[in-house]
Amino acid sequence: MGFRWAHRAVLAVAMSAGLLSPVVAQGLAGPYLAAREANLLDDFDHAAEYYTRAVQADPTNAPLIQSALVSHVLAGNTRTAIALARRLESVESGNLFAALVLTAEAVRAGDYGTALLTMPQNPEVLTPLLQDVVGGWLAVGAGDKTAARNSFSRLADDPNFGAVVRYNQAMAFAFQGELEAAAE
Repeated sequence: MGFRWAHRAVLAVAMSAGLLSPVVAQGLAGPYLAAREANLLDDFDHAAEYYTRAVQADPTNAPLIQSALVSHVLAGNTRTAIALARRLESVESGNLFAALVLTAEAVRAGDYGTALLTMPQNPEVLTPLLQDVVGGWLAVGAGDKTAARNSFSRLADDPNFGAVVRYNQAMAFAFQGELEAAAE
């Protein structure tokens, strides 16, 4: 018991004299590890903050930027997520996460032509059904009726997806004022 008391007293004197200072994480490792821990705890606000610090230490590290991007999306920080998506796209062209965020931002801004260009074309991410239905609606938004028809028609006769595709195609036709085509 005496040793613990003496140990604490020495630490208290050393800290008050400025001989010991709290450890401050610098560089990449500290913020990265703090971000990973925050992610494990589902604390996305702090994860986003620490990943952002880590990205500042290593601004061209694509996996690190991607982790920061995902954390900012989960934390609801859309402006920062969009900026990170643009950075990630410039570092690693065709990155799936960057493409998804940039596509969503283009749709939010009403820029459906850009959304069509940035929409991921990876079938492991967007199934053919989603690619064609989402692509068809983006083409409708962009005012490209031919592209919309082509997108919807690819799976219109598919035994598994046809009903969903035809329904969306009919809704798109009706939206465009083509009620006869929608009724077919």
